[in-house]
Amino acid sequence: MKWRKYGLLYCHKNKECEEAYTTAPFVKFLYNDVFRIFFSPRDEKSRSYPFFIDIDIFTGNVLNKASKPLVEPGACGAFDDAGCILFQIVEKNSKQFLYYAGWSLALRVPFKCFIGAAIAEHGTHDFLKCTAAPILGANKFNPYLTGSPWVIVENEIWKMWYLTGIKWEENGDASPKHFYTITYAESSNGIDWIPSGKICIPFKSDKEYAIARPVVIKKGAIYTMWYSYRATDSCDTYQIGYAESTDGIEWLRKDDEAGITASKSGWDSEMICYPFVFDHKGKTYMVYNGNGYGKTGIGLAELMP
Repeated sequence: MKWRKYGLLYCHKNKECEEAYTTAPFVKFLYNDVFRIFFSPRDEKSRSYPFFIDIDIFTGNVLNKASKPLVEPGACGAFDDAGCILFQIVEKNSKQFLYYAGWSLALRVPFKCFIGAAIAEHGTHDFLKCTAAPILGANKFNPYLTGSPWVIVENEIWKMWYLTGIKWEENGDASPKHFYTITYAESSNGIDWIPSGKICIPFKSDKEYAIARPVVIKKGAIYTMWYSYRATDSCDTYQIGYAESTDGIEWLRKDDEAGITASKSGWDSEMICYPFVFDHKGKTYMVYNGNGYGKTGIGLAELMP
């Protein structure tokens, strides 16, 4: 694969926070070349909240913006009281299932994170959280944290690939260092999940410590996964990775075939991360974040033939 970058597509700013982030974008086709891009900006207190814009992906013309967040951070003491980062909306049975990572601040480690969900009727944006608790929280397979959920439904089986914390490691005078990768769970209804404990994307070396934001797309009989990974021997910033599977459980990493790297200068020169791949008018495109985990905006790239 080889991707041609179009450059920066959109950078979200608001009155409360000059650099408001555009973390973890994904798109929904509307009409012509107009797509709804979902992402999670931050407010002046650095709390994340799900948002969307409608944009012509080739002109960059923004035609519409959400009037309010799709869900708000939780009440004081809730697992998501420090923010909600949206990762996907799944439409099923005339309902929309919104999956997000909810954050809270911690004492010995800098944060905790678990997966939450909200539901709205089809065609509306009136999402109501399913519960004040996470739908996939701490358990014997996920003792530290969960996040970055991605869900598909096959033969009435809901399948989720998500970030699982492996451990926290003391880091001298700095904050403890997190280690996490991608694991797998299943559900019969999209809300009650049974984790498998199966690591889908193992670390390649003892230098690697973070694999995040899986996006799984099935093409024919092959599952493809796009994700972000980083290691201490690669400038310690995210790169875009790629893997394939025949069953969605056992994966073969093919990071060298991802075909996209950081630019030599500009908004995505320090890192590239959180890719989402989609087809449009017979071609394949990618939206992704650049420097600062989405601080500098969303870019667009096209897969070359």
